[in-house]
Amino acid sequence: MKSFVSKSTLVLFAVLILVSCAQFTQFVGGDPEPPSDYDPVFIEHTQQIPTGEIEYLDLRISRTDPYEGNRVRHFIHLTGEGDTYLTGAASRENIKNWCKVIDNCNGQDFVITDFSIKEVVNAERQPQAIALVMDHSGSMGDRRARDVQQAVVNFLNESKEPEDMVTLVKYDDQVNIEVPLTSSKIQLLDEFLEYGLEGYGKGTATLDAISVGITEISKAPSHLKKIVMVFTDGADGNSTKTIDEVIRQARNTNTIVCAIDYGVMIQEEFLEKIAQSTNGTYDHIYASDEFNLVFKDIYYKLKTYYLLEYVAPCFGEHEVTISYCHKNETVEGDGEYDNTPYDGLKTVLSVNFDTGKAKLKSSSDQSIDYIYMMMNSNPGTTIELRGHTDAVGNPSNNMDLSQRRADAIKTVLISKGISRSRITAKGFGDTQPIASNETPEGRAQNRRTEIVILNK
Repeated sequence: MKSFVSKSTLVLFAVLILVSCAQFTQFVGGDPEPPSDYDPVFIEHTQQIPTGEIEYLDLRISRTDPYEGNRVRHFIHLTGEGDTYLTGAASRENIKNWCKVIDNCNGQDFVITDFSIKEVVNAERQPQAIALVMDHSGSMGDRRARDVQQAVVNFLNESKEPEDMVTLVKYDDQVNIEVPLTSSKIQLLDEFLEYGLEGYGKGTATLDAISVGITEISKAPSHLKKIVMVFTDGADGNSTKTIDEVIRQARNTNTIVCAIDYGVMIQEEFLEKIAQSTNGTYDHIYASDEFNLVFKDIYYKLKTYYLLEYVAPCFGEHEVTISYCHKNETVEGDGEYDNTPYDGLKTVLSVNFDTGKAKLKSSSDQSIDYIYMMMNSNPGTTIELRGHTDAVGNPSNNMDLSQRRADAIKTVLISKGISRSRITAKGFGDTQPIASNETPEGRAQNRRTEIVILNK
């Protein structure tokens, strides 16, 4: 008696065998085969952009940051041959080469003509507090764990800026802060253990590890930019935290999560969602020797970049295309972002009042229009307006003034057609300072009006 198997069944069986082989190869310590279109760019060199023709030019939007309501900024890297970052593309003679910006919002294309572009170099950057969060689960294998550890040592020796603070975190199903937050390279190297998987090798708790990293770098001085660099080679099956809890924690602490997936055994779009939701970067690598490159690359891209900024045309999900035209070559970079307001979002409004009064100046119109547009586009959104003052004067008068200022904004929004029931206004006087009241600069920061999204 003959048995027949369909051709499609055989093809499916072959595919399953190939995937299983790739997973087994990764598990025992080898590198899986990357997809045919795998084309990573790890920046290792810098040079001035040529004035003449360019044989190779690449533009990538490394990350996007919706901020201050409806404004958005894209962090861009132009590279030439040999993964070389090209500097000087925002100079007076080259700024015209940023030839097209198209922002597609909710299915409609908007050609953005009113945008700014500038280059930020390392000397101008904000110092950073970085949590390096390293997967040491069993699927890593001892050899790859040692590759990661060597990459961290190389990063500390070759890349770390003296003023930056770093904490080193390892995890499997449990999380361990191996070196607490410090700017001392000597301490980091002395206390970091290069023992492969010794003491680790169990399950995977990536979300818990990110949360621990966020908590540790929150101890840094407020002027440091907070970064979590996390990688995993597998699915998270042991965390007690949820993805929404970790994203909320990162947003509440202004922490950027830069995420790295390794290999083929990952949860698709898991780390990518966290990175995009926290304005971070996302990389998917396939070779263990690329750990050495990707840590340095992320660090470089956070401190040197082109910054393109404009007012977003609407609220929602966006797809953006940015083009650079250089003589014989035009390159495009694509990106995505979502500026839909989320629960708990707190933004300081650019509203102005005369000293000691609650009458809005005309310079406040743009911020008021932003709130109206956001609430009109999201009819389920409710907000709280919070007024604050500095500590000059009588506390009771300050409380009254802050309440009247919050009420003034509420009144304008109601006059534009926003339901009164969607807006709460509260005055806090001088009870919630965010800076010292001993200096003019600190008092200026404390005199603020905030908007908080209560329900989107």
